[in-house]
Amino acid sequence: MLGVIILFAVPCAMFASSSDHELWRVSVPGACFALIWIASWKAWRKRAGKRAIALERDADAKAELLCGSQVTLSALECMVTQGFIDAARFHALQDRFR
Repeated sequence: MLGVIILFAVPCAMFASSSDHELWRVSVPGACFALIWIASWKAWRKRAGKRAIALERDADAKAELLCGSQVTLSALECMVTQGFIDAARFHALQDRFR
């Protein structure tokens, strides 16, 4: 959340504090905004990948808790054959249940 605030605050502060020259009023804050956005986007992509893996593990654990290991494995096997999930996820969960 702090990153998003900084993403908008830095260009706005530069725009408000800059002199009356057109270059400083428009181009520099716009360029700073673009650079900060690109840097944040790369960090968010990396974090989103890690978060997706954690959410998959959590979903598998909750499915096992609610339905039991055999039913969960059967459902995941069906999802693998239809191509909804990766086979690696299924095999990892299968190894965990054994």
